[in-house]
Amino acid sequence: MGTDGSAKGEGRVLRRAGLLAGAPLLLLLGCASTEPSGTLVQVNEFGATIARVQADSDTAGEKVALVAGRFGALLHFDFEHDALATFTEFHSAQEASVSALAKLRDDVAAMKGAADPFFKKWQQDLERIASTELRLRSQQRMTETRRRFDAIVASTESVQHNFEAFNSKMRDYSIFLAHDFNEESCAALRGDEARMKDESTALAQGFEKCSQSAREYVQTASIPTASSAAPAVEDKTALRNARTRSGG
Repeated sequence: MGTDGSAKGEGRVLRRAGLLAGAPLLLLLGCASTEPSGTLVQVNEFGATIARVQADSDTAGEKVALVAGRFGALLHFDFEHDALATFTEFHSAQEASVSALAKLRDDVAAMKGAADPFFKKWQQDLERIASTELRLRSQQRMTETRRRFDAIVASTESVQHNFEAFNSKMRDYSIFLAHDFNEESCAALRGDEARMKDESTALAQGFEKCSQSAREYVQTASIPTASSAAPAVEDKTALRNARTRSGG
């Protein structure tokens, strides 16, 4: 190979080496540019776990009200259909209540599991904010967000225990009546009805507290959606129209 050929070959090698040497820098820059959006993905996923807990709380409240109503109908022979169909409806409602508890537990566990890396990442990123003012603002926001999350955890832990006790009693009633469903046996259980109504009412209040805590978090800390941003757009449009009419 001639001198020109050697020079061209060396040039290609140097250019290739330069590209390889620059690859880590390009990779680093690429990661840096996508990291904020990756963090927002984490924020969005964490918010989704809380939204699921909110939905579970609403559903659980409905299931408890249904099974309590079915139980009262059995005890007083308030049948829309025949006795066997009414008992089957009660048993199905009782099983649905158990399933609602299992779903709530799973989603609360997922929410707690997502919380640790979420708040850990936020704490770590605070140190990367150069502005002292913005860093303090973010610190305050994180503290308030953590407070809202802790309120969700506290309300769900309390209601889950009571929900399990309620379901256990309803399951016992279902087994009891499956073997002995008649006027005499129902009369013996009617004294329990008031207590079960009180328990179902207390549970409904507990589920509402869970739902409200989760709703407050979602409304204040989740990524905004098009629907949540709509009022702001409408307000700006109204302001422009008002300025136009006033000649401002």
